[in-house]
Amino acid sequence: MKKSIALRITLIPLIIIGLSISCSGRELPADKVNSTAAESAKKPYTIGISPLTLQLEYYVSYVQSMRKISQNYNVELVIIDSLWNTNKQISDIRDMIGMNVDAIICSPTDPVKIQPHLLEAKKMGIPVVVEMTRVEGIYPLVGTDQKTGGRLAGEYAGRWLNEHSGGRGEVVILDFPYFQNIIDRVDGFIEGLHAVAPEAEIYARVDTKAKYETASKTMEDLLEQNPDIRCVFGINDDSAKGANAAFENTDIPTEEVCILGFDADKGATKLISAGRYLKGSVAADTDKIAETCLITALKLIRGESVPDWVEVQDAQYLISQENVAGFLSKID
Repeated sequence: MKKSIALRITLIPLIIIGLSISCSGRELPADKVNSTAAESAKKPYTIGISPLTLQLEYYVSYVQSMRKISQNYNVELVIIDSLWNTNKQISDIRDMIGMNVDAIICSPTDPVKIQPHLLEAKKMGIPVVVEMTRVEGIYPLVGTDQKTGGRLAGEYAGRWLNEHSGGRGEVVILDFPYFQNIIDRVDGFIEGLHAVAPEAEIYARVDTKAKYETASKTMEDLLEQNPDIRCVFGINDDSAKGANAAFENTDIPTEEVCILGFDADKGATKLISAGRYLKGSVAADTDKIAETCLITALKLIRGESVPDWVEVQDAQYLISQENVAGFLSKID
């Protein structure tokens, strides 16, 4: 008996309890409007969506964007949450192959273990698009330039250190060095940091599994070892929020600490707005990412050629204490 449950968006609405992220509509360019009109006269394509996990707010927003934007392209979605479980995602992919979907868009839980099953889909004539995380031999990859995103955070950290400690300071990176996109984020952060504050030092680079609890405990341990740590980069917002929680258990003033995250989820944005230790997070425009994934999948279905790397343009920006007020209405 199959454990996964496919949700056909045209029949059953996706319900995500306790999480709600509003997405504002955008007018489509004329060429996309014409393409959409042509598609609407055809039988709907069925595209399988396998997000990393709906336990992360980024993927909640990404899936909501998929649902909204798919209506513009006459696409029926089958969304199955992998729950960040590789065995389940493998089963989900095989279910989609069994359904004979027209294409699969996958956000891999494990790029190595999931690869043979995505290759099997391609052998069966089902085009595969990979979102954000590179899988060897599976193209195209659609996503933002993660190194550029990391650099935004690093430059902010460098400016903060210049202002608060003369450009010197020991920086902690709460890492998860298994996916290429995460590696790129960290490389970009370090480049941006040293470009602005060349005397800043990386005190520790610790794998905290991209999890809130692990990051919080690790940060507590690091502060016991070195109470002078004042700058932290978390590779996702759960890591950054975990670091923030560790500092909340100290008597260090909030203005003396700079924590930066990645994804700018609802919880992180509220901490930034509240003036806590978390000073900023790199945001992604999930509408643009979802639309680019869908357009790329449709091109493959129609037999059109696409590049191996499809970069989503103008989809990253830094939300910080200086500009967060302009984003609050979007998360309520």
